[in-house]
Amino acid sequence: MVDIVKREYRLNPLHPRGRHRARMFASALNLHQDDAEFLRLRLLEAALVSDCRLGGRR
Repeated sequence: MVDIVKREYRLNPLHPRGRHRARMFASALNLHQDDAEFLRLRLLEAALVSDCRLGGRR
C-alpha cells in the first residue's frame, strides 16, 4: 500500500526523482513531508469506501 519509502520519496522536495511529485503535492494539496502520515491515513480511508480495480482506470 503506502509504505514509508515511497512516502519519503514522493514528499521529499530534495529527492532527485521525487522532488517533482513533492512540488505537485505541495502546490495542489498543500501536503509536505510532515504530512506523510495524514496522507497515508486518507488513502487508506479512500480505499475502504471507494470502488477500485487493480491497475485500472474508471
